[in-house]
Amino acid sequence: MALSADSQPHHSTLADFISRMDEVIAPLFTHVLMVCDSLNLIGREMFAIDGCKMPSNAAKEWSGTHAELNRKKAKIDRSVERMLKAHQTGDQQDQPIEVTDRERAQIVKLEKVSAKIKKHLTTAPERYGQRGTPVKGYITDIADNQFRKLDPIFAESITFNEAKAQHRKERGGQVAKRFTPADFDYDPVTETCRCPAGKPMWKRFKGKIADQDMISFQGYRQNCRDCPLKHQCLRRVNQTDGRQVSFALSDRKAAPGFIEKMKQKIDSPMGQHIYSQRLGTVEPAFGNLESNKGLNRFTLRGKTKVNSQLLMSCIVHNIEQGQQ
Repeated sequence: MALSADSQPHHSTLADFISRMDEVIAPLFTHVLMVCDSLNLIGREMFAIDGCKMPSNAAKEWSGTHAELNRKKAKIDRSVERMLKAHQTGDQQDQPIEVTDRERAQIVKLEKVSAKIKKHLTTAPERYGQRGTPVKGYITDIADNQFRKLDPIFAESITFNEAKAQHRKERGGQVAKRFTPADFDYDPVTETCRCPAGKPMWKRFKGKIADQDMISFQGYRQNCRDCPLKHQCLRRVNQTDGRQVSFALSDRKAAPGFIEKMKQKIDSPMGQHIYSQRLGTVEPAFGNLESNKGLNRFTLRGKTKVNSQLLMSCIVHNIEQGQQ
């Protein structure tokens, strides 16, 4: 409001202003941060990094053509039906009230999502590109909550997996799961290997790969070319070389990655003490942006524009900290 001299510009004017700020907003954010440092507002003792989920008008999870949204709605409806059956079975087994309430709330949430998708499909016409093919549309009032990735009910469902396979088939992709080394018959004593179809494979390599003793086998070209299981084995059904598979000759414990190292660090007594301070370091900033500044959703589309909108709000927050 200060930049506009309290003129209260139209929301499209604000959106256009923020959209053109991508090249200057990052240096300005850095400059304001350095001013805060000169005022001794940065203690340089602990830096906390945290995230906050906000809905967006361009959530990838809730965009797609009418055909894709119809498939999404069908998956949600099947999930609700399975959860209702499981809920009825749980009533007969006297489950705890907390579990029952959680399942009931989840069913209600999924039913609302299905209703919103149905409303969008019935009210919004299909969009077409210049070549006459359908293009993705957006459901702007549904948040990206990633419920299927968070709840194992959906990921482990047989019906869900069958639906994904059908979707891959419609796109012309590979439907069957590709054979893994565990599906091959490897004899470490004779150093021989047979493929899932029972055909012998020739020993291609034996030696070290990344400091690990390995042995590799490859299928004969004629056997792989005429094999009825090549759709589950080969990366491409028309490839000329046979399938290759490798086995480790000795067990080697993999070095912990960065995520595992961070888990160990957080689980330590000092890590738990430091982690507990994030509530007073990071959360107040999110609370100020959401509750006081009204940044409870991003109104622009695209990572560049959303990043500019977030950085501008962070600049206002840091300037307020400098004036207190």
